[in-house]
Amino acid sequence: MVLLTLYRNSLLILGVIGIAGCATVEDKPGITDVQAMTQSRGIQTIQWNRATDTDSQVQTAIRTMLEDGLTVEEAIQIALLNNRDLRSTYESLRISQAELVQAGMPKNPVIDGSVRFVSSGGGQILDLGIATDFLDILFIPVRKRLAEQEFEKTKRQVAGQVLDLATRVRTTFYKLQAAKQILEIQKKFLLSYEAAYDLSRRLRAAGNITLSQTARDQAALEETKLALNTLETEVIGFKEELNVLMGLYGSSTVWETEQTLPELPGVTFDPQALVSQALQQSLDLQIARRNIETAAIRLGITQPMGILSELEVGATAEREADGLWSVGPTLAVPIPIISQGQPVLAKAESELHQALNTYYSTAVRIRAVVRTLYAQLQAARSRTTHLQEVILPLKQLIVEESQKQFNAMQLSAFDLLQAKNDELLTQLQQVQALRDYWIAYSRLQLALSGRLVQTEQTSTNSFTTPTSTTNGGH
Repeated sequence: MVLLTLYRNSLLILGVIGIAGCATVEDKPGITDVQAMTQSRGIQTIQWNRATDTDSQVQTAIRTMLEDGLTVEEAIQIALLNNRDLRSTYESLRISQAELVQAGMPKNPVIDGSVRFVSSGGGQILDLGIATDFLDILFIPVRKRLAEQEFEKTKRQVAGQVLDLATRVRTTFYKLQAAKQILEIQKKFLLSYEAAYDLSRRLRAAGNITLSQTARDQAALEETKLALNTLETEVIGFKEELNVLMGLYGSSTVWETEQTLPELPGVTFDPQALVSQALQQSLDLQIARRNIETAAIRLGITQPMGILSELEVGATAEREADGLWSVGPTLAVPIPIISQGQPVLAKAESELHQALNTYYSTAVRIRAVVRTLYAQLQAARSRTTHLQEVILPLKQLIVEESQKQFNAMQLSAFDLLQAKNDELLTQLQQVQALRDYWIAYSRLQLALSGRLVQTEQTSTNSFTTPTSTTNGGH
């Protein structure tokens, strides 16, 4: 009875193999699910272009968006349509689905044969056999479940890459806007230091100040020129980084942005609600849960089958020297002399524990990241508001009063220039604080959309500027 069952199974194997050849892989698998994930997280449009007619339509849309001043949302849209690294990421969906299709197919059977010649010259004996991994057939449904888990993970990983790209574009765009604003302020510094040095040279020629005082004014001017050069290079760097993110080259790189950073929005956040939203939306936690389920499935397979993982069944046929054929089943069972499956079982158990610990550690990091980003956001808002509403009005008042004193010949020109430089320095700090706010805001939104980001300390002083034109006390 057992041999008969194995024989029937061997015939079933051949039938399954014949059916498996019909499997196909879709052209753009999983992209609809990815679109649903990203749209629910604020990304309106993504498109997987694979050298089709839609490519020309995309390029036309990109040219239209580049014609006028580029907005941050337009820059993001161009990147999502045109970034080649993102297109490469989309291909992982097709790779994953191909693996899913492959998981539903049995391994190719092994056919062997031999010919033995009868020594007396009475003909030859022909042996033919076909065998395959029996458990491989039984576990096709389980393998498909594992591959489905991997496919779902891949969808979430791709959605995460879309969100990451959008945030990188957004933060780089804000850095570019801030750098351009700071550059304009630095040009005003340069004019101020040029005026101070010109006045210093004339006073030195008249014998009214010392050479060291004139040298200090010249040094301040030269330092300002260097700072201006650094800023001009940084503006170019941010723009080229955006070109890379948007996939632009050639004539397409000739574009301009909106000139200034947006003002502070009138929004408030509940820190506890932020943490809850980040945990609920977390793609990283969803991926971690898939890893737990995958590890549990593998452990469930490993426990009962650790020893018999190489069981093979098949059929054999033999033609005797008299021309008669005999057919029967074959069975190959591993002998558990060297290993009884303990290493495989131990590995599966540890992979499950590893996945569980990763899940909980990811949840802890998400909470910490959201709290840190919220603190950075609030600090940048506070700095921006204080500079704009308190310090800058005071500096402007000082300039107005200094101008009056200068007109009344109660204040030197150097002191008036210093008052104006102090106001410019406050304007520069305000732009930096506003930039830090929007960067923190973008990163917080990414965390709330379900991506675990690395926190970093923001700097309130990216550039140094000479703070005095009166070091020598003119």
